[in-house]
Amino acid sequence: MWDIKNPEAPTSISIPASFEHEGATYVTTELQFSMWDKRRNVTGLILPNTLTSVGSSSFYKFPELTEMTIPGSIKVFGGSFQNMDKLVTLTFEEGVEEIASNSMLNGCEVLTQLNLPATLKRITGPSAFGDATALESVVLPEGIEITEGSLFSDCTSLKSFELPASVTEIPSGMFSGCTKLEKVTAKAPITAIGSSAFNKCGSLVEIPSLSEVTKIDEYAFNECGLLSGPVDLSNVTEMGMYAFYKCNSISGALDLSKLDEVPGYAFSYAYDITSIKLSDSVTSIGKWAFLYTDITELNLPETLQSIGDYAFWKADKLSETVRIPDSVTSLGKNAFEDTAVERFEVGSGLEQVDASAFASTALKEVVFNNSQDSVTVTGSLPNGIKPTYTQPSIDDSVGDKISDAADAPTLQRAVTEAAKNGSIVNIEKHIKLTKPVTVPAGKTVTITSKGPFQIVGAKATESTLKNLFVVEKGASLIIDGEVTLFGRYNTGSAVLVNGAFELAANAMVTASKLQDDRANGLSSAGIGVIDARGEGASIKISGGSIAGNALAGANMSYSGIVRVAEGASLKMTGGTIAGNKAVNSSALSSSSGILLYGNASASLVGGAISGNTGHRGSAVMLFGSDDNARTELELSGEAMLSGNTCTSVGKVQGSGAVHVEDNAEFTMTGGKIASNKGVQGAGVCVVDGNLQRGLEEYRTAFVLDGGFICDNVGSTGGGIYSYTNGVSLKSGSITGNTAYNMGGGVYSEGNYDYYSTLNLSNALIAENTARQGGGMWFCATGETTVHVTEGAAIFDNVARDADGQKAAGDDFVFSARKEDNRPATLANRLLGGGLVQWYRDGGVYLPSAGVYPTTSDSMPRYGIEGADPNPVTVNARQECLALKAVPFSDEVKAMAKAEAKLVITGNTADKGGGIGSNGGVTVGREDVTSVAVSKVWKGDTAEGRPTSIEVELLRDGRVIDRAALTAEGGWAHEFADLPVVGSDGEAFDYAVFEVEVPGYTSKVSGNAQDGYIITNTKAKAPDPTDPEKPGGIEDPEKPGDQEKPGTPGDPVDPQAPGSPGVSGGADVPDAPGEHVDAPNSESTVQETLPQAGDTAMLFVAGTAGAGVVSAAMGAIVRKRRA
Repeated sequence: MWDIKNPEAPTSISIPASFEHEGATYVTTELQFSMWDKRRNVTGLILPNTLTSVGSSSFYKFPELTEMTIPGSIKVFGGSFQNMDKLVTLTFEEGVEEIASNSMLNGCEVLTQLNLPATLKRITGPSAFGDATALESVVLPEGIEITEGSLFSDCTSLKSFELPASVTEIPSGMFSGCTKLEKVTAKAPITAIGSSAFNKCGSLVEIPSLSEVTKIDEYAFNECGLLSGPVDLSNVTEMGMYAFYKCNSISGALDLSKLDEVPGYAFSYAYDITSIKLSDSVTSIGKWAFLYTDITELNLPETLQSIGDYAFWKADKLSETVRIPDSVTSLGKNAFEDTAVERFEVGSGLEQVDASAFASTALKEVVFNNSQDSVTVTGSLPNGIKPTYTQPSIDDSVGDKISDAADAPTLQRAVTEAAKNGSIVNIEKHIKLTKPVTVPAGKTVTITSKGPFQIVGAKATESTLKNLFVVEKGASLIIDGEVTLFGRYNTGSAVLVNGAFELAANAMVTASKLQDDRANGLSSAGIGVIDARGEGASIKISGGSIAGNALAGANMSYSGIVRVAEGASLKMTGGTIAGNKAVNSSALSSSSGILLYGNASASLVGGAISGNTGHRGSAVMLFGSDDNARTELELSGEAMLSGNTCTSVGKVQGSGAVHVEDNAEFTMTGGKIASNKGVQGAGVCVVDGNLQRGLEEYRTAFVLDGGFICDNVGSTGGGIYSYTNGVSLKSGSITGNTAYNMGGGVYSEGNYDYYSTLNLSNALIAENTARQGGGMWFCATGETTVHVTEGAAIFDNVARDADGQKAAGDDFVFSARKEDNRPATLANRLLGGGLVQWYRDGGVYLPSAGVYPTTSDSMPRYGIEGADPNPVTVNARQECLALKAVPFSDEVKAMAKAEAKLVITGNTADKGGGIGSNGGVTVGREDVTSVAVSKVWKGDTAEGRPTSIEVELLRDGRVIDRAALTAEGGWAHEFADLPVVGSDGEAFDYAVFEVEVPGYTSKVSGNAQDGYIITNTKAKAPDPTDPEKPGGIEDPEKPGDQEKPGTPGDPVDPQAPGSPGVSGGADVPDAPGEHVDAPNSESTVQETLPQAGDTAMLFVAGTAGAGVVSAAMGAIVRKRRA
């Protein structure tokens, strides 16, 4: 239909569902009214439910409409009501699925009622409800999707709004200009907020939690002046400029720990912000970022490169000392003006700065970690303060002679002579080089000093001088004493090593800022401040320090502060590698400590690598690039790798202190990797690149056979991250590590495409904590087998509620879909053989999409009313499980701890406190043994026997299991799945005890290999009619019922005075056939039982005659426990 007549008076008109035309009937399905010829007397328009579409401008023909209903037959509505200033109510009936109109309500100044149907699935038109200035509230249906921005922009009467659960991202401009909006809540966590989403919402006081938000775009909360209290930004990784500009009332601490770039104007005029936690990997703080805030202290990470103009201007509570790290190369004007900072410590990276940056009202001192000739300060510091410098300014005129003596040789000449005669080169002043010193083949050259002197490049040649020293093949150089190799004015290595180099005593290598990985003038990429290349080349660090250096170039690859490659080797017995940076270089292939590249090896037996900052391998990186030669590292002795930091950059994930990749192998038999920060594997990260590419695997290896990996903090794998089939954890300690996500102690990686399996043995996994799986946790791609022999003891871990989310599975959480064929098998024995049973401890399930389990709200935890009381056998199970381990006794727990060589305790994560896995985890080896036991009854009838008897299994004299023998079971039992050997490789000894059976004597025969037989013989009942026979005396006329005397193990001749069981030889019967007291199982036997661990045979005789109870070695009658 395309037209309608204008009625003579204001009225409502119904559009017919059908109409006649030239004798035919047509159904009305589409409206296409012209907007130019108005029908001003139409105040209401009733549409038929035959309509399927409406032209975008059809309703402009009726500018006087006051009420409108859109029938459900129109699935996608594209019409508009712009500038209809009489429209009060707009209703969409059930059936409408999409509103695709652009600015549909713009200019509808009196619209107060907007009714939306539950069938509405999408709003795809930009600013669909924007500028409806009288609209105070509206309800969006559940399941709605909003694909365009500015949905309610400039709805200046809107006061409150609730976001349905389907809306987890607030689109750009959604509430921009809603000046009366006071409250917005959400039914589901919000993860992103678009640009200008709440721009200039000046009345806004309540917003949804931002705790799970990862992205906040520019102007998101610009000028929301009443928004108060702390805001949780702890998961924000991206933020736009002006995000919280002039949010005058937000207060408290800001957690920006995941934000790597703080944008300009982000928190300007947020007066009550008192502290800031910056990301460990932050690179920039934009201009005006924290202007006029109330922060009181500032910790700037070593990754920071730039601070913008006025960044902290008027932050007048910021006081005491501000340290600007070496990594900062740009400090904006007025950055700290009008603060109360008294002292600035400026790192070595800043070479040019405007004095206004330090114009603090309380300024007393500015200290540059540099020399005066390396820093240009424009303007004057306030209060007439003069900057101070930690490094001496050495004029080029000092030259390259080793002393001021007139006949003193140049350093090159002295080195050449020393290589011939082995003399020591003593330098007595600073030395400036204009060309490198070459150490020729010959005798060892030692350079030492009688004071703290530098060897440094001349400033005049800083762009042309490559290396300070070149050690030729066959040559040997030792830098000793207090000599400092200062790399500020040369472009390449401090020492390029083709022969042998040693750093000793108190010598130092510092201040190198390498920009180009080819600066040594060699053909291949890669460089080191100390750079060893070639077969036979070696570095030894026995003392001194390599500190304050940096890989500063943006595109440097295959580089390290110390680089060992092409067949070279390194040994570190002392000294330190500390405070170096590699935050600008290639994240994938460079180290802020030691890089072992290709055919290279290193042994670290002492010294410390600490406080270095990079992206991967902040202490040591093994980059096994040579398919024909394994890159190797051994860590042993007292070597310490601590306090190093790895960060992510862009989309590249950081790793940890030691990074092992491709054809490489790391063996750790001692030393410590402690207190490092990282992302994946904060302590150790091991990755097989070929495995991830589906190629023939390198089997990249890490063997832990001693030492400590402790107190490291990362995202995934706090202690160790493994994405290879070459990791074997045998012994050592993995303790106190933290992963914010998965695998507090250890993490094993895998997915549906590429899979790896981690191997452990003789492991104690105890006292770890997580929300899911305090001990072990597996996602849907994970699988595990925990064997008995050299297996694991998993107990006493804790699953604890966290962040409002329920916990499950103290000791074990597993999730699986049967179609994936990823099973779990758990031994029912601890390390050492002690029985353990597994009980359900809450529950988890897999959502319809995704591989991470969700905790069930309905399944009770172990020990809570309603929990399943029956133990669970986990044998190739492919289902979701949350379990608690309940060992047989405290004694078997103690035995397991004594067996353990690998200790995984005290670690923490959200999922998998001890071990978390998306891949495979195999513990121990398959071989097992078993011990069979059977019962033989004598001298009784079946009716008179007990219904069951109890037999205990002992390992090395201590009880590890118990079983009931019954008639239904054939009076037999097999103690199955027992470990064959202990962690020392020695075979275990197994024996059985029978809990005492009243009225019977017991005899055990056999052995653990062939099985034990327990023979129970019915004791004779006394004749109550014979007054001469006191109770318990056997009939002397039937000596044949007794055991035959004289066999091995029988008592000695009862006639002998003082025989065992006979009182002092007095009142001894004349002959063995006379009356004998029956053994009293309540006293005689029990009193003489050996204690746990005894190995002697037990012999018990009666007080008269030869009545005997005997027990074979390792088989003992025990009194029944109450």
